[in-house]
Amino acid sequence: QTATALRCSNLFIEPGVSSSEVLLSCGEPVTKEVLGAYGKSGAIKERWTYGPHEGGWYYFLYFKSGVLEKIDSKKK
Repeated sequence: QTATALRCSNLFIEPGVSSSEVLLSCGEPVTKEVLGAYGKSGAIKERWTYGPHEGGWYYFLYFKSGVLEKIDSKKK
């Protein structure tokens, strides 16, 4: 399920913010995975996992070159 934002410390984290802003607001994720380097620029893609949050939700944040591209969520 695609989420539009993640709430951390009374702030909403949305696509377009930097990984450093996410770290400042949300702290260290449960896991950080490098998914690979893509394109001629060698853009690094990563997936960070946060959770469980209220109701058992996990959030998966996808970054490209340190910028949040999308947020997925899953209830476990």
